[in-house]
Amino acid sequence: MFFQNHVDQFNWKKWIFSKYEIEKKIPKKWKLRSEYYSQQYEVNIRDNYNFPFFLKPEWGQNSKWIYAIQNVWDFQNFSQKILKWNVNYIVQEWVIWKEFEISFTRNNQDITIWSLVESVNTQWELIHCKNCYTEYIERIYELSQTDIESLKSMVQEIEPYSFARIWLKAESLRHIIDWKLKIFEINIFVPLPLFLLAENIRKPEKNVFLKRYLQELVCITKNRKKLSYEEVFLKKTYMHFKLLFQNLW
Repeated sequence: MFFQNHVDQFNWKKWIFSKYEIEKKIPKKWKLRSEYYSQQYEVNIRDNYNFPFFLKPEWGQNSKWIYAIQNVWDFQNFSQKILKWNVNYIVQEWVIWKEFEISFTRNNQDITIWSLVESVNTQWELIHCKNCYTEYIERIYELSQTDIESLKSMVQEIEPYSFARIWLKAESLRHIIDWKLKIFEINIFVPLPLFLLAENIRKPEKNVFLKRYLQELVCITKNRKKLSYEEVFLKKTYMHFKLLFQNLW
């Protein structure tokens, strides 16, 4: 149901919501440097990106098939695998800051900030699928109403998505409020926020949150101009399982 909200962002030639195309629309002041991986430009990539940097597929979910390239050996090893998989990969720079997710909805011009979750890695490791050392901490309760309004203003400068999860890097919570941050991904196809995985939130509170959040998504979807979305869902699902069965592990 929710896919129809962003059907205008779907790449019908590739059958995906292209991460690269979505990231190109991030305001330049917040955007991390990235480009398509190409064996032809492998030397340029090694020269232009400091280690570590990330290699991630143009399409994927839940941090699957993303690799942190820490040295030349890593780069050579994974670049050979990528060529065999025949999947478009993106090279993206990496910053040593804390990692956060902002989840919001937009109903016409009314923006709601639902959560601001910090991802805390208790042990850093080469990223491959999910990091088993990651914990999620909800931080939105530490913000004032003025802080929330600042986040809403920031969201206004991003593409007018009906809902999104903004993944960003910042040195601290205060730096986010002051817009001193870098966005490394905007997820517009999986609406459920990390609030539901937060270690400091009790299950009853998560249940109440989920009910209110889904009600808001239903309301937004009803208010949207009716668009055909069944085909988008089927094509997106096909591409997901195509990646899954290409042994990207």
